[in-house]
Amino acid sequence: MASKKKLTVVKKTKGATICRTASGKQVTFLTPSGKVTRYGRELRSGKNSRTGKPLNACAAGYRMGYRAALGEQSAIYNKKHG
Repeated sequence: MASKKKLTVVKKTKGATICRTASGKQVTFLTPSGKVTRYGRELRSGKNSRTGKPLNACAAGYRMGYRAALGEQSAIYNKKHG
């Protein structure tokens, strides 16, 4: 069974929530809009922002698909809710 550690919120923004664990390690949780922003930046630069390695075709395709799916979902939501 995994141990549950208490997280303390350090900072909340539109795109991410930065938390600190009990041991002091910082953890960043991205919201879907934060992920889309990061993926767009990575597609423009052609590199993974965390590792710095170039994106291969599979990784780039995943990022493009994620962005397209979120765009479609937002269009549906906006059409339903004006």
